[in-house]
Amino acid sequence: MDGWERTSFVPYHGLKEQDIEEVSLFNSMLTGRNIVAQHHCRYSENTSHLIEKYNLHVVCLVRDLMDVSVSIIDHWERESTYGPQAYLNMNLLHNIDESGLSRLHFTVLHYLPWYISFYLGWLSHEKELENELIWLSYDQFFDEPTLSFSKLLNQLDIKLDIDSVREILGKESESRFNIGRSGRGSIAFDRDRVAYSALLDLLSFYPKVDFSAIFKPLDD
Repeated sequence: MDGWERTSFVPYHGLKEQDIEEVSLFNSMLTGRNIVAQHHCRYSENTSHLIEKYNLHVVCLVRDLMDVSVSIIDHWERESTYGPQAYLNMNLLHNIDESGLSRLHFTVLHYLPWYISFYLGWLSHEKELENELIWLSYDQFFDEPTLSFSKLLNQLDIKLDIDSVREILGKESESRFNIGRSGRGSIAFDRDRVAYSALLDLLSFYPKVDFSAIFKPLDD
């Protein structure tokens, strides 16, 4: 988007937890430009402090946990097993395949706890942030990307007409972020009821938490 620049608030990624680091944040601010950064960043007191100190606006993107699981497996095959959520390399991935258990089951036990922690952290502390936290649903965004992006810009007090928004999204059509396919997760978990049962067990530890933003149960 014209007038904006993508940056990073962490010095490197790989296996590192992507907590915001002040030196990287400060250096990004020195450019004097409008900047946006995308990170897998859970809530912490330090992150909250930096958000307030540098007047950051937080957009929290959430996605259905079952779709997340399928996308994680896609990522292993297409790009890398490395990430901040859990440790895995190709040798260990082959071990999983030889175990008699499914990759989907593995994501539930080892990856989804991170995503649930991410969701619970921001949900529990959003009222403490000086600027309103904006929740963005992956499914809703890709259902109507032009209207959803326009609404997001308005929430951030960025004025842009709908035709300009449509043009921007057209230019970004090659981005891997714009794949936007939902519903594959429910099909995969319907076929793998052992993994689905493990997911239900994981969520059952929080009987009073509303997970509807990131989980819709399968039909029995």
